[in-house]
Amino acid sequence: MKKLVWLLGLGALLVGLSLILQQPQTVNAETMVAIPVEDSSFVTAGKGVTPTKADQLQPTGPVYGLSAWKIQATAPLLSNRGSDLWNGATQAYKVGPDTWLADSQVLVIPQGKIVETPVNFKILPYDTSYTAGIVDNDGPVALWGSTDYTRQVGTVKPGSIWTITHYYAGSDGSVWFDLGNNQWIPSFYFNNNLFYPGLFIEFQKSSAIPRFTRDCAALVFHPLGAPIC
Repeated sequence: MKKLVWLLGLGALLVGLSLILQQPQTVNAETMVAIPVEDSSFVTAGKGVTPTKADQLQPTGPVYGLSAWKIQATAPLLSNRGSDLWNGATQAYKVGPDTWLADSQVLVIPQGKIVETPVNFKILPYDTSYTAGIVDNDGPVALWGSTDYTRQVGTVKPGSIWTITHYYAGSDGSVWFDLGNNQWIPSFYFNNNLFYPGLFIEFQKSSAIPRFTRDCAALVFHPLGAPIC
């Protein structure tokens, strides 16, 4: 009898283990974050509609440059000629109910991971590619040796312009830029509009260039980041 009970118990254990192994396994996909490169607009294709063409997209409410938005879904788009920033887009990123951002509006980086190049950038082989921004503050801004404010490594002056060498988006919604050699600045100390003058395939349309792009001779760059001109 004891042996029968033991065998029945073993059989139940094996059946239970088999059921566990047959259950679908959840794989945690990498969380991607969309960061608008300038003040712009969220877009929509209509209630419950997943866009398939760029000309379906219509602006809804404003979105601030350098804010961070978790991507919930991605939809491929047929691009279109037009004056709006999203007309030349090839992908749309869902960031809320019926709320999208186009790839021509944003940088896309993984959350919680330092990267050198946003994943939606395709660098042209014949040019030096960069993204840069202007420090926007009333006084000098601290630079940090990491993205957690634990060790200050220097300062930068307001109004100075810097290339970005690495990007980081935290789970708390923070965005950080490395100005070179692990010298990090929080994005809210940058002007909301970044420079990215047409050096990426997604951003070749002239309408996708930031409105305040100016002649290189007028810009003064600093040694922490790579010079642009």
